Amino acid sequence: MNKSEENKLNVSIENVHNIARAQYTDGDMTFIDDISKLPEGLQNNIINNVEMIVFVFCFKGKMSISINSVPAELHEGNILFCGPDSVIDDCMISPDFDAKILCISTRIILSLVRSDKNVLNHYFSVMKHPVIRLGEDGIKLFEYYYSIMKYHMELIDRTYNKEVMSALVSAALYDLLSEKGTPEVQLGNNNEQITQGEQIYRRFMELLSANSPRERSVSWYARQLCITPKYLSTAVRQASGRTAMKWITDFVVKDIRRLLEHSDLTIKEISDQLDFPSLSFFGKYVKQHLGVSPKEYRRRQVCRPESNNN
Repeated sequence: MNKSEENKLNVSIENVHNIARAQYTDGDMTFIDDISKLPEGLQNNIINNVEMIVFVFCFKGKMSISINSVPAELHEGNILFCGPDSVIDDCMISPDFDAKILCISTRIILSLVRSDKNVLNHYFSVMKHPVIRLGEDGIKLFEYYYSIMKYHMELIDRTYNKEVMSALVSAALYDLLSEKGTPEVQLGNNNEQITQGEQIYRRFMELLSANSPRERSVSWYARQLCITPKYLSTAVRQASGRTAMKWITDFVVKDIRRLLEHSDLTIKEISDQLDFPSLSFFGKYVKQHLGVSPKEYRRRQVCRPESNNN
C-alpha cells in the first residue's frame, strides 16, 4: 500500500465527531464551529468517499482545495459545497483561516427535493461550480443563521431540539438557493450541456419523490424509464455520487421514521401502508437501517423528551 492509500480517510456523519470533535451532532447533522478542532495534518490526508453533504462557510482567510480533482478556492464570504462520495485532497489554508463547517445527511434535503424539483437544477449547478459567492446581504443573513444555530446547540434539554435544528438548516438552504438565483444548469433545457445520465437521474428522482408507497427495487424504476437496472445505477451514481439503491433506501427510511414518530398507526398498519410483504420483513428492514426494531424505535422517540436529545 502506498502512502497516499494509507492517508485516505472515509468521512461520514457517524465518524466525523471523532475526527473533528464537533460542537453538535445528532445523527443527521454535525456542526464544527472551530476549524482549529480539526486534527493537525488533516490537510495532508486524502478524504475519500464523503458520505454526506458538506458546507464550509469562510468567515476569514483563504483555503485552496481539490474536489474530485477539480481545484477550488474559498475566500471570505464564500460557501464551499461538497457533495456525497466526493474525494477531497490538496487542502491548504491560510494562517488566519476561520470557517464554520456544516455536515448533513442526504435525508435533510429529501424534503427540499420533494417540495421543489428545481432543487435538482441547483444541485447540478453547485456540483459544477462548488464555490458560492455571497453578497453583502447574504453574508449578514448567514451570520444570523450561524448565531441562532450556535445558541440553539447549547439548549440540549429542549424537547424538539433536533427538529428545530433541522428546520433551521432547511431554511438556510432555501436562502442559499435564493442567494444563488437562477441555476446555471437547467435540466431538460439547452442552457447548458446536460448529460443523458443527469437527465435519467432527474427522472429517477421525480419518480422516487412522486411514488407512494415507494417501490424499493432499482428494477422497478428502470422499467419505468425503459432502461436496464445496471444502466440506471451507473447513471445515478455518476450524476449524484450515490447509488440508486441508496437514494431509494433514504426515502423509504424517511417514510418509516415519519410514521413511527408522528402517527398513531400500529406497526402492522405501517408495514401494510408502506407495502412490505410481511410484518417480519418490515421488522428486519427497520432493524437493518435504524439499528433497532420498529417497536423499540417508537418507544425511544416517545421517551426522548424525558431522556434528553443526546
